[in-house]
Amino acid sequence: MNSRTNEDGESVKDSTTSAEATGATGRDAWVVDLPCPFPALVHPRLDAIESDLRQWLQRWGIYDEHSRRSRWDYLVATMYALGDLERVQVVARIMIWLCQADEACMERPATNGRPQDAALYALCFQEILEDPVPQPHTEDRYILALRDAQLALRQIASPVQIRWFNAGLTRQLLAATAEVVLEATDSVLPVDDYLRLRRFSAATGAAFAIGLEITGGYELPEPVRYTEDYTHLMRLVDELYGFTNDIMTYGRDAAVSRKVIPNVVATLMRERQLPLDRAREAAITMYHERLDAFTTITARMRQDADPATARLVEELGPYIGSQRAFFHRSERYRHTAVFTSDSTEATPTSGPAPGPRAS
Repeated sequence: MNSRTNEDGESVKDSTTSAEATGATGRDAWVVDLPCPFPALVHPRLDAIESDLRQWLQRWGIYDEHSRRSRWDYLVATMYALGDLERVQVVARIMIWLCQADEACMERPATNGRPQDAALYALCFQEILEDPVPQPHTEDRYILALRDAQLALRQIASPVQIRWFNAGLTRQLLAATAEVVLEATDSVLPVDDYLRLRRFSAATGAAFAIGLEITGGYELPEPVRYTEDYTHLMRLVDELYGFTNDIMTYGRDAAVSRKVIPNVVATLMRERQLPLDRAREAAITMYHERLDAFTTITARMRQDADPATARLVEELGPYIGSQRAFFHRSERYRHTAVFTSDSTEATPTSGPAPGPRAS
């Protein structure tokens, strides 16, 4: 890996984004590469991020082999390569909580015929996002872990940042609940409707882009967040995240999905009657259309930008590139490490007991 120096004089590594260099190529890999013009960076304290995440997940009883092999720590370290370590660790807990809870509390109940459990979880999680201060009347480890992480977030982020950050998490919960309904009813969406759902299910792209500010210790002027360019830019971040995920990991989605494959490539194959290679090419074309729009808007926003906005715009490129680097590094996307929705609920080694239950 190459390296450069950040604003504080710390060494920041450039993340290798080729599958060959990350050891995820060949018959053992599900990942199909998607070149990105923005090389990812890696936080110089990746080891400390991994250690803190592991200890925090173990504290709440939601750490297992699945967590370790997924390499969520690497995802966070590439998303926030320039952030203050302690701030990165706080945001990282919410990021990894979401990854774990989405599978264990939303996807698994839906697959196992208990969509009502997923609905109850979504409501409980939303209550915590609205106000984490009251002690919940539950011993559910996912609910309590979210409360802990949200309380810590309040110590480092402004009220405005928390409102925008949690709005993205709310959108994610809305999309996850919609996916539960679609799963339970074997529903098939046309391309336009699927892309609408995907933008919301990838809402963490824009939500955790707020994390760039939080971990970097700066804040956009409030009026900027209501401009047409900023609104469009955050939508493009969501869409680029969604397309990157679907294009690169179609193989895994096809392998672990029991019914309708939740992937834009699969949706294009079905609706337009395309073979896999042409459907993937169509998805890549759509990805590049959004990438061009992203480049145009960021160039325009750089003109006469205030220091905080200028910094955010510069950091969004490597932020988008982080996802590609993660897919090449994580063992979730290898044939020998099949993570199906049947096996994603963490087996606690300690901590409170799982799950709300509907009667």
